[in-house]
Amino acid sequence: QGDRVCFSAVSKPEMVAAYMAVQACGAVAVFLDKNGTPENMAAIYEEAEAKLLLTDKPMKEYAEKCRVQSLRELYRQAGEWRQDGGADLDAELQKRKTAPAEEDLAELLFTTGTTGKPKGVMLTYKAVYHILANTIEGIGIREDDILLLPLPLNHSFALRVLRAVLYRGATVVL
Repeated sequence: QGDRVCFSAVSKPEMVAAYMAVQACGAVAVFLDKNGTPENMAAIYEEAEAKLLLTDKPMKEYAEKCRVQSLRELYRQAGEWRQDGGADLDAELQKRKTAPAEEDLAELLFTTGTTGKPKGVMLTYKAVYHILANTIEGIGIREDDILLLPLPLNHSFALRVLRAVLYRGATVVL
């Protein structure tokens, strides 16, 4: 809980699932512009003090591109998951599971203007909820809606619409 997790990938269902999982366990989501400069991506990763990077690119290639010194490589192929001890892991996860508090940090969004160092904007779970409610009301999202989301998920508006659509039970097309 509270660990920062960076995302750098195209908008696809796997990244949405990972984003929701990160939020559910009380970690902080930090989105990187997948087309950003290596310097900006490295600066944001370092500034956020991230512990994990979720990407659709091979980690080694990404780490070299960004020249991130503190990035620990973690490789786990789907076939390598160990099945033994699964029951103990489930019990341990249940013991540690706590819902994030309203004032806990939910997202750290970085502005990437044309000049200067990227700056982080902190959003709590309470802020995210109120933005969600305003987005649903402002756009008028209904359960039977199908919304196209052409923006990448590192854009604040894309994240707001995504959460609102999922909360309402509507359909989103990435």
